[in-house]
Amino acid sequence: MCKSLWEGQPGPSQGPWSTKTSYCVHNPFTDFHIAAPVRDLTRAAEAIAAGDLSQRVKARTGGEIVRLARAFNTMAKALRRQMVTDIAQELRTPSSLVQGGLEAILDGMYELNLENVTSVHEETLVLTRLVNDLRDLALA
Repeated sequence: MCKSLWEGQPGPSQGPWSTKTSYCVHNPFTDFHIAAPVRDLTRAAEAIAAGDLSQRVKARTGGEIVRLARAFNTMAKALRRQMVTDIAQELRTPSSLVQGGLEAILDGMYELNLENVTSVHEETLVLTRLVNDLRDLALA
């Protein structure tokens, strides 16, 4: 908590004595209940921004800080869940195309020729790229 030395005091308003001085008192209550939880939230937010979606914060105190920590944790879980859902969808499409293309060749609906094999091969390249991207994301 910081206060002015002149707070509530009449004082000169001009000249060299007009400079107001303030002082800060270390308040363990404020540090424990406000500053430390906000620092924890900041660190966790920075980690999530860097790609670590496993970050969570502990709600140490009551009131608004606890609500903020819970909201942050809920957001982090939802973000992770959405990312996994998006990745699953991105993998599902080329995987289905590979499976469908191979089944069509096996069932005789498509000829086993260079064009059809190339089409299936291109989808395996997409799958490989997605899996590599997923691996890179996990290692980041």
